[in-house]
Amino acid sequence: MSQGTPEWIVEEHKRLADLIRRADEAYHSGDEPIMEDAEYDSLKRRLVEIEVARPDLRRGSPSSAVGAKPRKGFAKVRHAVRMMSLDNAFTSEDVHAFVASVARATGVARPRFTAEVKIDGLSLSVSYRDGKLERAATRGDSEVGEDVTANVLGISGIPHEIPYREPVEIRGEVYMTRADLAELNARQAQAGQKVFANARNAAAGALRNVDPEKVRSRPLRFLGYSMIGGPELATQEEVLATLHAWGVAVSDLTGICEGAEELIAYQAHIASIRHEIPFDIDGVVYKLDDLTLRAAVGETSRAPKWATAHKFEAEKVTTQLLGITLQVGRTGVVTPVAELRPVKVGGVIVSRATLHNADFIKGVGNDGEPLRGGADIRVGDTVVIQRAGDVIPQVVDVILDLRPEGTRPYEFPNSCPSCGGALHREPGQAAIRCVATFACPAQKVERLCYLASREVLNIDGLGDKAIEAFVEAGILDRPGDVFRLRYVTDRIAALDGWAEKSAMAIAEAADAARRVPLWRFITALGIRHVGPSTAKLLAKKAVSASRFLEDCRAIAAGDAAVAAAYEAIDSVGSAVTRAIAEHFSDDRNVDDALDLADMMTIEEHVLRQGPLSGKTVVFTGSLERFDRKAAQASAEALGAKVSGSVSKRTHLVVAGPGAGSKLEEARRHGVPVIDEVAWIAMLEEAMSAAEDVSEPADDLPLLGRGGGYGP
Repeated sequence: MSQGTPEWIVEEHKRLADLIRRADEAYHSGDEPIMEDAEYDSLKRRLVEIEVARPDLRRGSPSSAVGAKPRKGFAKVRHAVRMMSLDNAFTSEDVHAFVASVARATGVARPRFTAEVKIDGLSLSVSYRDGKLERAATRGDSEVGEDVTANVLGISGIPHEIPYREPVEIRGEVYMTRADLAELNARQAQAGQKVFANARNAAAGALRNVDPEKVRSRPLRFLGYSMIGGPELATQEEVLATLHAWGVAVSDLTGICEGAEELIAYQAHIASIRHEIPFDIDGVVYKLDDLTLRAAVGETSRAPKWATAHKFEAEKVTTQLLGITLQVGRTGVVTPVAELRPVKVGGVIVSRATLHNADFIKGVGNDGEPLRGGADIRVGDTVVIQRAGDVIPQVVDVILDLRPEGTRPYEFPNSCPSCGGALHREPGQAAIRCVATFACPAQKVERLCYLASREVLNIDGLGDKAIEAFVEAGILDRPGDVFRLRYVTDRIAALDGWAEKSAMAIAEAADAARRVPLWRFITALGIRHVGPSTAKLLAKKAVSASRFLEDCRAIAAGDAAVAAAYEAIDSVGSAVTRAIAEHFSDDRNVDDALDLADMMTIEEHVLRQGPLSGKTVVFTGSLERFDRKAAQASAEALGAKVSGSVSKRTHLVVAGPGAGSKLEEARRHGVPVIDEVAWIAMLEEAMSAAEDVSEPADDLPLLGRGGGYGP
């Protein structure tokens, strides 16, 4: 990875993580994506690339998240086996690497794979008992989905009964054909109602409609691709044949391949006929055909290692750059956006694309290397845009031969487009920032949205649109105001779309979030570089909110000893203390922090003392009772440090089926290795021996079964 200083890397990671979390929520819960797949894939690849270089940033990262929390209006369903996602391959080299990794894990020189089209739809789980359809649920956040049983009864491809009496769960994709979408949009337009940008949005919105009758009016279809439980089968090929025999619709485009070259050839063939396929696809999926060998390959916390999605190459078109606008993010980063002459790419009209940062516009890379041969991008230029995986465009090049006369290099402004304040660029960083924080209207909204989000204070119902309306109405101005909503319910009720009942509900939700552990309060302050994982480390050091705020002001005043004490915390460092100094050098931020603390009940952080205190634990391989995130949280809650790599300083390795190089490293260093059963016994012993509780009960992980797969 060729990026700048460690400080820049941390800033970029936080920016990407925030964008990805918002995109996940919009895509999986809102059915109104804020970005399309290519941009999302690019962001996620960049996030993972950073985390390879900086493994300490993985904790709490959306790189391992799957889906988003279920929306309101539906009963919640906990999946017996998680509905996981897929890793992606974008190049032939990626496919070769995937096949080689499966070959090493299984000991089979040329593993056999099924190759299946990757439908751009909505994942669905359908359960049967005694041969009858019992329940259907969406993916949700991979562990808990929405009960949409009443909505699937009329979907083509889902039988109400199957000739198998034992409990079985069938997983697949709900979708809509392009022809059906065109017909639906024609009806919608004639009725003066919303038309849908693509078939995936239309299918997802239909399936999640609370009125089953409206769902049945939409032409939804289903294709199955896997089952949980069911008869004893040996291969994925047999799974698909069994589903077909039961009356479940399956794709007739599936191929059987051996070796990377056959897989790549299959993908190229599907790419050549993709526009003849009646529904949208954005690539193909390769799965190890032998079901018994999959355990040896294992999985990550979010995806199986025995399967991958090979996305289509980017589609490129040209269009004119009409202008450049600027967007201000939560931490003040100002991002330039290309305003394009609308152009059709892969069946979708696009008019905007990110320009990343000022250097990208100038033709300069993050390490100073030239981009596009050093050519800059100017308003009026004809630019090349691409849609990787049939999605939103990225500007990738400029056609200098078509540059109009009289164009001028773009000059990045010196003042914030939102508040007019000065913009600042730290040495070695690509990002240009407005440092006005809550004095900047754009940052105010973004920071309040972050404060209310699930990962920070988790204020139910206080979403982006509500916050924007409250800020515009003067109801919210500073962080502590979220806990004053009970005093202004009359003003809320007077806003469009609000009533007395909903105003009271949002105020009660804010009051319910008033009591938090120290780390959530620290996260809520919105200090640059301080997300939930770093906040937990700072909480252990500070113990109380009053001490933390006192230390922050000391760091801002130049107290080198206090700064050094925090920098000495593993995975913190000078970038965080500089961000603290910058944040608390602004009197407005100090006042806001004190005001927020006065409005909340902040629990002190008390370390557990027990068998795991101060120990470094590594998890590897598949886990049955925990998903990986919950397993790590269980160790951290008892004072242990969880690491992603094994060294001679590691105290314990917990290994499940499919453990590979980390297990070998543990043996080489003489590190004790236990299985999951022994880990649970140790965990129960540590919990009973612990002297104090460091987190409230609802922050502790629950034992549960993991290991399900999206594909």
